[in-house]
Amino acid sequence: MKKISKFLALVVSIVIMASCGGSSIVGRWKNENAEFEFFSDGTYTSDIDGYSGDYTAENGRLKLEGQWVQTQTITYKVKGNSLYLYDDDGNLQETLTRQ
Repeated sequence: MKKISKFLALVVSIVIMASCGGSSIVGRWKNENAEFEFFSDGTYTSDIDGYSGDYTAENGRLKLEGQWVQTQTITYKVKGNSLYLYDDDGNLQETLTRQ
């Protein structure tokens, strides 16, 4: 029983560390144009009027949905404390910094 408990504690620790790691989009991001905060429950907020709602981030694609926002899907990459957003042609559009 102790071995199972230790194993489960180890697995939970690894999952928590992975979800909080540098490659996670969860957190607050900012540049001179905007500020976004992505939450672990799949929602986001922004300082841009009307930009809040749900998001999914999978396989380098970020999908933003919301009541007042037309659904957008863009390519993203997290490297260290930087979030890079690219258009469909692979051109860098925005760089945000983790706050």
